[in-house]
Amino acid sequence: MNHKIKMNRRQFTQSIFYSLAAYAVSAKASLFPDQTSPIKSSQAEATSTLARNLSRLFSSPKNASAIGQRYIELYPEKMSSTQLANDLGDEIIKLALSGDNMLKQRIARQQQNDFSEGNTVIVNNWILSRTEASVCALIACS
Repeated sequence: MNHKIKMNRRQFTQSIFYSLAAYAVSAKASLFPDQTSPIKSSQAEATSTLARNLSRLFSSPKNASAIGQRYIELYPEKMSSTQLANDLGDEIIKLALSGDNMLKQRIARQQQNDFSEGNTVIVNNWILSRTEASVCALIACS
């Protein structure tokens, strides 16, 4: 059987971009100690860009990182930046990598959805949406 999948140029471009974004998020500098390779260097740069742009959402990025670290300690299955990126979804990762001004609004909307659906965690006696916890954890991982 020969099944053909129809995909327009926009869908193809988006799927390539999302794949690259997910791959970039999964790369941590500690996993690539040899930064001489241009590919490894660009992966580390994308991860750094992601963390930097997410950090800008907080008045104290240092505190956000500490919360993220504690979240990872409480939920070790979330230690992977790939898992955290999957939790946040492609749209948020795309906005964060591009530095889009809509990032804050999109995260706020997803946080509201998390609270209304009961998708929350307790970290240091604070009730956080999974989205906020994942953002903090991505900052801590980078």
